[in-house]
Amino acid sequence: MDLSSLRISKKENVNIVFVGHVDAGKSTICGQILVLQGIVDKRTIDKYKVASKESGRESWYLSWCLDTNPEEREKGKTTEVGSACFELKNRKINILDAPGHKQYVFEMISGANSADIGVLVVSARISEFEAGFEKGGQTREHILLMKSSPIQKLIVLVNKMDDPSVNWNENRFLEIKKKITNYVKNLFPLPDFIPISGITGENLCNNGGIEYGGYLDEGSNGGSENGDDSKEHDNNLPNYNQNNSSSWYKGPSFFDLLDNIQLKPKDLLNLDITILENSKLTGSSYVYGLINCGVLKKDITLKHIPSELLLNVNSILDLDDNDQEEFYPGDSVKIKFKNCDLDEVEIGHRLVNLDNNSFKSSNLFTCGLNILDSNGLICVGFTCMLHLGIVKIQCKIKELRKASEPNKKIRFVRTGDKALALIETENKVVLSEKKERFSIRIADKTLAVGVVRNVR
Repeated sequence: MDLSSLRISKKENVNIVFVGHVDAGKSTICGQILVLQGIVDKRTIDKYKVASKESGRESWYLSWCLDTNPEEREKGKTTEVGSACFELKNRKINILDAPGHKQYVFEMISGANSADIGVLVVSARISEFEAGFEKGGQTREHILLMKSSPIQKLIVLVNKMDDPSVNWNENRFLEIKKKITNYVKNLFPLPDFIPISGITGENLCNNGGIEYGGYLDEGSNGGSENGDDSKEHDNNLPNYNQNNSSSWYKGPSFFDLLDNIQLKPKDLLNLDITILENSKLTGSSYVYGLINCGVLKKDITLKHIPSELLLNVNSILDLDDNDQEEFYPGDSVKIKFKNCDLDEVEIGHRLVNLDNNSFKSSNLFTCGLNILDSNGLICVGFTCMLHLGIVKIQCKIKELRKASEPNKKIRFVRTGDKALALIETENKVVLSEKKERFSIRIADKTLAVGVVRNVR
């Protein structure tokens, strides 16, 4: 049976995660997208403008569409992965807005591991791009961490092109494009670059957002999320047809690119759900999960990995508690089971078809390692943190071998080396031998990325 026929009336789900250095403008762009799509209305935006001005953070009003908790609004930085969704002609786009500050890298990793497309936001403002991209900035770090996630494609939004220090200068755009391309060319297929202004919405969509029912601000000064700009913006629609300051750019808008970028077809046969959270509410058991592949229906039986407990599905809801008969790859769901105890169900576990035997529970596996920045030697016995999907756990390197000579053991590796490693985790984790990617970190630094090869 061709299960693709089941999706005749349902658009393809595509999850995108916004990443980048703190204050690059990620949350402002996400807020502008919601305005352009008509999801956040003018009245709400006007309310945010007044409130942000009263709090002394006048240029943050768009970011408040996703930064909803008081801590985020007070500090002016995203601390959790914000989410929203909108529909284009061909696809339903689920937005994940990840934190940019190094203190919240784990939250960023969790967001990236739920995404199909990574959207890297960089600031074109003089000195801001350099601060994020040079050593110690989060731009490079986020690119490396996306490499250890399921992300297929990378889009780079060069934001704040309307800043007075840039003024839509094409050479500045090309300079940034060259530097990032040289860095990512061995990590991802060459990304698409789009010059934009998050505060006005220019190049996010066609016709300045008119066809999407949104409205834009005119007269931007390249406002940032850190509130260091105070120029007031009015609500008149700019006429981009007569005065498009980015007229030299001939590529697609961000919305057009999202709607048409080529992605690998998703597997609709082999059901695989990552457990994000579980809770017990008044006698009923629920699991919150992300469908990686397959079609989830009511009244089916799922196998829990690692316990192999069989769970009978009673009902399925989306995260807004809407009941549906079927859910597809990319959907986040809330599942209610019939008469079961979820004490053994933990974050990072899997729910699969009864005949799916591709996952194992183990604390020992072999892998290929690419050492990115060791800041010295990484030796046998080295202890660090393993980031595998949404799981973070302490691990130890038990054995190292040369990648080019698998039978030759070595005592250490350094920056730039490729090696085969035997890794032991503190507790058992759910692993797949289907090229599952991970990263290893210590403190606030990514040391290496790797791919699982064999589970012991």
